[in-house]
Amino acid sequence: MRINKPKLINGTSKIQHLVFILLIFFLGIIAPLSFFKNNLPLVGLDAWPPLNTDLRMKEWPYLWGYFSSILGVDYSGRIVFFPQTFSYHILHLLGLSLMTSQKIVFCQIFLTAGFSMYFLSMTIWKKKPIAAFIAALIFMFNPVMAGFWQQFLYDTLYSFVAFPLLLAVFIRGLESKKVFNYSILFAFLTLFFLPYNLPVYVIGVGILGSFLIFKLLTEKEKMRRFKFSILALVFSILINLWWIFPQFILLPTFMNYYTSEIKLASRLVTQGFRANIPNSIRLVGNSYWGYSFWEDKVSNYIGYLYDNNPFLIVLSFVYPLLAFAAIALSKKNKTVIFFSVMSLIFIFLTKGLNRPLGSVYEFLFKKVPGFFIFRTPSDKFWLAILVFYALLIGFTVSTFFEKVSLRSRPISRIFFFFVVAILLVAQWPFFSGDVIPNGKSALPSIEFNPPSYYHDLSEWLKKQKDSFRILNLPAANRPTRWLVYKWGFLGVYPILSEMFEKPVIEKQPQEPSDFIRNTVYYQLGNSSDLSLFIDQKVAYNNNVYKILGLMNTKYILVNYDTDWLHLHFGTEDPKDLENNLSKQVKINHTIDYGNFHLYGIGNEDLLPEIYPVLQGKETYYFGNKNQIGNLFSFSDFLPENLIYLNEAGLLNNKSKIFITTDYQYFRDDFKRNYEEIPTFPYVRFLPNNPFYYFVDWKEQRKKTIAEGAEEKIATNLFLSKKRLAEIKKIVDERKSYSPLKVLKRYKKNIDEIISMFEREKSKDRYGYALATDLMAELNYQENFLRWFMQVRHEKGSSESYDFIKPLFENWYKTLDGYMRPWWFDRNLVSEKGQIAYGFNIPKDGEYEFLMNSSDLKNLTVVNGKFTVKGTIKSKNGFQKDVSWSQKGGVLINHWYQLTKETLLAGDYVLTFINQETENLCGSCRWETIGKGDVIQRKETVENSSNSILRIEIPDGESTAFYNRLFTSDSTDNFRISFSFQNISGEPLKLTPYKTKLENFTDKDFYNHFKDGFLSEKVKSAIVPDDQINVYKSTTIGILSNMTRDLKKGSGWQRIVFDFNPGEGTKVFGIILSSIQGSMYGEPSINEIKDFRIEKVFDNPIVIRNNVETETPGIRPLLKFKRVNPTRYEIEVQNSTVPFDLLFGQSFSSGWKAYLSEGSVNGEVIAEYLKVNSLEIAPDNIFFKYSYLFKPGSEQIPENKHFLANGYSNSWKIEKTGNFKVVILYEPQRYFYYLLSLSIFLISMGILFGLFQLIRKYGKNKNNQK
Repeated sequence: MRINKPKLINGTSKIQHLVFILLIFFLGIIAPLSFFKNNLPLVGLDAWPPLNTDLRMKEWPYLWGYFSSILGVDYSGRIVFFPQTFSYHILHLLGLSLMTSQKIVFCQIFLTAGFSMYFLSMTIWKKKPIAAFIAALIFMFNPVMAGFWQQFLYDTLYSFVAFPLLLAVFIRGLESKKVFNYSILFAFLTLFFLPYNLPVYVIGVGILGSFLIFKLLTEKEKMRRFKFSILALVFSILINLWWIFPQFILLPTFMNYYTSEIKLASRLVTQGFRANIPNSIRLVGNSYWGYSFWEDKVSNYIGYLYDNNPFLIVLSFVYPLLAFAAIALSKKNKTVIFFSVMSLIFIFLTKGLNRPLGSVYEFLFKKVPGFFIFRTPSDKFWLAILVFYALLIGFTVSTFFEKVSLRSRPISRIFFFFVVAILLVAQWPFFSGDVIPNGKSALPSIEFNPPSYYHDLSEWLKKQKDSFRILNLPAANRPTRWLVYKWGFLGVYPILSEMFEKPVIEKQPQEPSDFIRNTVYYQLGNSSDLSLFIDQKVAYNNNVYKILGLMNTKYILVNYDTDWLHLHFGTEDPKDLENNLSKQVKINHTIDYGNFHLYGIGNEDLLPEIYPVLQGKETYYFGNKNQIGNLFSFSDFLPENLIYLNEAGLLNNKSKIFITTDYQYFRDDFKRNYEEIPTFPYVRFLPNNPFYYFVDWKEQRKKTIAEGAEEKIATNLFLSKKRLAEIKKIVDERKSYSPLKVLKRYKKNIDEIISMFEREKSKDRYGYALATDLMAELNYQENFLRWFMQVRHEKGSSESYDFIKPLFENWYKTLDGYMRPWWFDRNLVSEKGQIAYGFNIPKDGEYEFLMNSSDLKNLTVVNGKFTVKGTIKSKNGFQKDVSWSQKGGVLINHWYQLTKETLLAGDYVLTFINQETENLCGSCRWETIGKGDVIQRKETVENSSNSILRIEIPDGESTAFYNRLFTSDSTDNFRISFSFQNISGEPLKLTPYKTKLENFTDKDFYNHFKDGFLSEKVKSAIVPDDQINVYKSTTIGILSNMTRDLKKGSGWQRIVFDFNPGEGTKVFGIILSSIQGSMYGEPSINEIKDFRIEKVFDNPIVIRNNVETETPGIRPLLKFKRVNPTRYEIEVQNSTVPFDLLFGQSFSSGWKAYLSEGSVNGEVIAEYLKVNSLEIAPDNIFFKYSYLFKPGSEQIPENKHFLANGYSNSWKIEKTGNFKVVILYEPQRYFYYLLSLSIFLISMGILFGLFQLIRKYGKNKNNQK
């Protein structure tokens, strides 16, 4: 009996293909159009759509970005966005709006995904249109794509979706005899698969290579296939040289970025926790799916939906079941086996460090060159998994359909439509518009609807022809660098730069100008960058105009459009910033446009992008660059005389020297603040985070990726803490098994730390700072282990822990031996209020020691006068006492002169000792939380800090006591000191807390901290849930670095430590808590006395050698013009003496300066009389034939090219007279050559293709005749 195959789907007629193509087209249109429910364009998160296509087209062919959001930046990486920018620009020229253009581009993305996968599947599976259609659906709509759209990473998708088409042509080239034709076609198609995301691009190349190996191993005609591959590779490289070269230039930057990410944040771990095997095989392991709850909303709606909707969870298992069922249906099909094996390989890579065999990925990550680009594997390897899954699922459905159709045609059709329905229903957020941030989650909608005054302000700025920058306030917060706008924008995209066509300084990562710009933020009160200054205090001054002038920043834009309190993205209240601006001199309110308030400096204080500085007038700055703000507080400091940072080799007898000091004592406590400064290179999360216990830490993971000894020490230090956390978990969960194994691993970590430290110490590397970091950590770990050993002893454990005791003795011996040469004892510092400042004298000379006059509030008051006493010491034996009082001090500008000393070059320490200061604890009134007994006083002296406070907590209760302290100035350092003894039961935990809420209530306290240390019983007794108020997470927090587990034992213990509550804090206080009263089987009874909180003397101290000499000659006249962002021409007139040429773009070795002849002509658009410079109207000329060659006969040597002002370039110019200087970004010159070559090859390829078509047409015509 003959069985007819169903014609609707399984045939190969044109109608059948047309049906599927129309369905793909229909679905690829309706899905993206659902994103635009309110007919507004979409801008936000990490996407960079060209809001100003004219400006973007002007910038794309340059390897340096003038209009970028920072002080100039290497723009090479953005050049690959040209196809997308070009598409938007063409649509803009056709008169289409941004929203309409986005609709077209989004439809293009979906349709490219569908049709390219359809073509690939038809190429591999031949006459299986069902397989092609199903594969197209899978590739268009899947959880991975949903994750990308949820993060709005359509820049990556723009190139990502073209890969199946590229792979299809590659496969056809391997199978075709027309090797040359297909190699050229393949090379052309690579122009549509550009490295918007470099790791994804590398994975794509890896897939092509694996398919080539598969074909070479399983099929004949190996030489022809190999020949095609070589030709395709060569042609592809030649055609793409226009972007390969810029990416190659950026390679060192990429390496620095990735390795710095490794050192400062454990993205390898923290972003990979979702990518375990169960999640990876279901395509839901992408880190973009991670979510948390912010206030009453979830941070990621799609991630939460797919993790909690039972229907979607069940449907997610359809993907692996259908994919790997292909092997069961066709066990001998080599292609199916190959795809299945490759899927498993990439799933294994995607899981990263998760089980099983996480150490394999770690080995690849550390040992394979370049593998560090896959630092977030859960975000990178999905391209390969999606391609192979789509092909396998398509094959499974098609094959099963064919088998069923042989028996029952209706059932086969029902099966087909059921599968299609399941695949589409499982991805319904694509068709509801919920796949993008639309306000359903805690993230605001990314619908872009800026008010009209943006355009008005832009027009006003365009009328100003001179070149300048704008500083946008408030700045984005430090962890994410995101800004939230009330009218619909969230992300890092520098929207203002494009909208205003002026360089707007906004918060962006990896900026060389970070520290000097942060000085402005600090002076104006923006707390988002305070973490840079918490141990590097900068004196407040009203000379911000100097810093702005130095940065060529004419205006400060106070932006009331920012939702400054939105969730954890909050920064600073614009009202506070504007209030601080009003206190500044020479910064005046200029104009308002809607919610934009502009403040500006005068033209006389604005320094141009290029100007001359006479040699001998420079200031040489030594010390911590984050304290450079102190330099600007001196009224006699002239910013037009440039600053060289730590350039000891340039010193001369005519130079001013300015030195800032580093705190040597507070550093250790602040560095341990995990919330603000990531200390450990491998992880960033807190030890009390549940994820801390979730990650499967294998012992071999203890080595950090970075090879630096300091990073290795820090990593071992972290792992030793992790061992302690494991031990605490054993105790907390009352497990019966022995923790000895964990302790031995702990000892091994500590031994390695000591060994590495001694090795580095012998090389005279890593001095006091690291020693104090380790010592502070030792104090914490020793206290914990003593508690642990006592607990085990009280429980009757017979285990011996004697091997731990010598560990501490060895550590103390090693570290104390190294710290002692720094001339002060740590305990003496803590007990007597001593603080030490370290500094380096770069050359012999007489130096003034100065203290800022506006920051005397911490000084000791004796008989109505401020006094200070201290000692200056050096390793070479120098020692001198310093005694100073307010009455006898000499006021220099805003600084008091403490002393003036003649010092030799070398390292020094300046120490001060406070006398008795006011106890800020006041009455020390402690209040109780929960049902524990109120505090009892053993002595009858009320409201006295000298009273002994007796705290009794019944067995089994969890209770806390708190003492709230108020402060109006939270930028100071404070010291807490008290005596404590544990009578019985569990000792207390001491935790400082802080809040920005002025009217801080008990309810606030309960709401924020109840989960930290209160039991459910106590929580319910405190405040009913319906009365708990919700506050922003940025307003309150525990100072986790200051948390102390007080020791159990007999006798009084003295506790002393220092802390800084942080910028903007309105209230800070102390919590004494007990969590596990039943642990010891007896009530917890503790006593404290002599509780003191006092301000610590930590005033900024600077040192300077203020040489005043007359330098012969005057500044030459400079006329400069920006030809384009990579080329500047400067005419120098009447140069009589050598000078420094300051160039205000970010420093890069790519900038070269050439001496030439000629003049600079054009309209003068700005005069800078202070520095004798004239700005000529810019040209924006992309190319001239002469640009291919060096612009002058003499290049200024690299040894005369320096970093100036902390971010910019300067060259030492020795030539005198009249001449011309051409500054160019040298990589741009090579780019011209390679772009020309690529254009030539592309043109030849097009001509070859036309020739082939004409030839084919002629043959067909002759055949017809």
